[in-house]
Amino acid sequence: KLKANRSPVRTQLPATQSALAAACAERDFHIHTFFSPCSHDEGNTIPNIVKAAAERGIKQLALTDHWYEARRGYKPPKFYRIVDQTIYERTRAAVARTDTQVEVLVACEVDMPRPGVFNVSDELAQRLDYVLVTASHFHMGDVEQPPSHDPRALAEHGLKFLRAAIQWPLTQVVAHPICGF
Repeated sequence: KLKANRSPVRTQLPATQSALAAACAERDFHIHTFFSPCSHDEGNTIPNIVKAAAERGIKQLALTDHWYEARRGYKPPKFYRIVDQTIYERTRAAVARTDTQVEVLVACEVDMPRPGVFNVSDELAQRLDYVLVTASHFHMGDVEQPPSHDPRALAEHGLKFLRAAIQWPLTQVVAHPICGF
């Protein structure tokens, strides 16, 4: 169940594995549009994504682009180029203009350059329909790196980030929690 003031994704799990699989097939909660630096397809527009989702029987999806909130004391990783919170506003506007039966949640894939430091403020995160936090973007040079690459140090470093993601009260889902050093 999503936090207060947000639409419920699912109030209870289906009773059987096949029912769970069917429910999952109707939802996709981690979709990037062309706004995200990792998307290299300018055809990944919100109307195109929503149309493709409807054609595939998706009933609910979340647009989880990578962007950061420009604010004092936060320097975004170089990965983000010029994708700031205006992406949130542009996404909300595009979703509002889209005529569809698909429920579209406006979200963000929230990054942590260091444990407990998030690329959006609590205030902006509370405005999102859905908060997806990643704890494993170590490939980005501006994200705190492990002290060494021995297996124990890598595991401890990954767990430090995972714990910070889980402990942030606004986290609803942790994206790709297994680290890729």
